Amino acid sequence: MLGYDGARPFICECSRDGCTLRIDVSRDAYEAVRSHSSRFLTRLGHEYDELETVVELDGGFQVVEKYGTAGAIALAGDPRS
Repeated sequence: MLGYDGARPFICECSRDGCTLRIDVSRDAYEAVRSHSSRFLTRLGHEYDELETVVELDGGFQVVEKYGTAGAIALAGDPRS
């Protein structure tokens, strides 16, 4: 799903303090991920099993979905919802 056509830089959305690693994907691909309030685009290996699960892999990138309290916080704080 993560597209590279028209790739733009986005910052990893992991839970690591100070992570500023770049992820290059298309804006459409990024928006498709974020259309789900609890899903975020992160670098491969930047998941926290206590807070989220990997739902999609693509090369060096992945989509994680927050669950439990972290998922509820993500939903409540999403301006798209």
